[in-house]
Amino acid sequence: LTYVASGSVVKRSLNMNILIDMNNEEKKKRKHGRLVEQIADGMKRIADDTKQNKKRQK
Repeated sequence: LTYVASGSVVKRSLNMNILIDMNNEEKKKRKHGRLVEQIADGMKRIADDTKQNKKRQK
């Protein structure tokens, strides 16, 4: 089986693959950023709850 394509089709295909890869990387970065924010928010809530509990104990 042999596949022959014109240069423009191959370039278009490569460009699409590059764009898809870049898009996937951006999605990963956004997802990672959201996870980091969620962890930071959770840690802040824990710290705030700890402060409130200490105030109540006094």
